[in-house]
Amino acid sequence: MKKRTFAVIGLDRFGSNLAINLQKMGNEVIGIDMDAEKVRHVADHITHAAIGNPTDEDVLRSLGVKNADVAIVALTGDIQSGVLVTLMLKEMGMRNVIAECTSDIHGRILTKVGADKIIYPEKDMGERLAKSLNNTDIMDYIDLSDEYSIMEIHVPRSWAGKSLIELNVRANYGINVIALRGADGSIGISPDPKMPLVPENGLIVIGPDESIERVSQE
Repeated sequence: MKKRTFAVIGLDRFGSNLAINLQKMGNEVIGIDMDAEKVRHVADHITHAAIGNPTDEDVLRSLGVKNADVAIVALTGDIQSGVLVTLMLKEMGMRNVIAECTSDIHGRILTKVGADKIIYPEKDMGERLAKSLNNTDIMDYIDLSDEYSIMEIHVPRSWAGKSLIELNVRANYGINVIALRGADGSIGISPDPKMPLVPENGLIVIGPDESIERVSQE
């Protein structure tokens, strides 16, 4: 996987956790915050952590934020600054700016000033936890839209011992199996369609939420 550079602007709990985890995944991460304590908290865990005013364009440029592949604006504690920084980044020519927000109105404002993606951390985590608690057969998921997701599910009981060809998953269930997790935890992309499935497998599937949830209850 190609290493990418991320700029995380605002190192509150969400921003710092995001920065540290992106670094753990093998990326380069630049973190910026005006709070020296927050910067010290991540300094040993990311590529570069800097104390600075993120609303100062000169500070952003001096830290090389413009050269990052993705910028994440995590400044929900100061809505005005978050909006201003998002606007500045887009005017600087950044192609991928993700902004954290706290409400629909806040999200609409960020979209209007150019944010490429809006995230609602508390709402998203709440929905993620609720979905995983509600259905123990769903192991993990990523929302692609309001209706489509990539999810990892346990092999349905009725599928055990059958191959993907026999099941004809796409035609019969309206989803696609894109990867298979083995009993040892390894993941195989484009799994052998003739290989019988076993209960220890995990299936990584893509499709409409309703179809995936229906399959997970087979």
